[in-house]
Amino acid sequence: IGGTANIVIAGGPRIILAGGGGGTLHVPPELFADEAPAGGENVVFTIFEDDGDVNADVTSGVQLFTNDANGMKEGLTTFGTFVQLDDRRNTARDLIFNLPAAGGPTGYVVDDEITGDVAGGQAQGEVLITCERSAFVAAARAAKAKK
Repeated sequence: IGGTANIVIAGGPRIILAGGGGGTLHVPPELFADEAPAGGENVVFTIFEDDGDVNADVTSGVQLFTNDANGMKEGLTTFGTFVQLDDRRNTARDLIFNLPAAGGPTGYVVDDEITGDVAGGQAQGEVLITCERSAFVAAARAAKAKK
């Protein structure tokens, strides 16, 4: 907490970590397929100390709702970034940005308006900001061992 970094994600979005624990996911306006918000899109988050744990929270740029099916807070930005805040554990939260690889909020193109046949899809990528690396690595190793 307190360091700075400018992380460029494939395709053009950036994660900017500012000093003091603040951060922004910035999607530049030229990545939008349609009319973009002035200056692009920003999801602002903070990384902070919480009762001895390092935690994260979204402060603006997307409205999060609790998903009753999985218990996580989730929201979708205008660009189509699916944001998840996993605060189900009593320790550090995971902040996940699931980004479309191409502009626009839709994940597929409907080829036929009557039948709804899908003509193609866009790739996507996921950025995970975790404040509890050891738990994430342990879960990833356990999943790999099952394969």
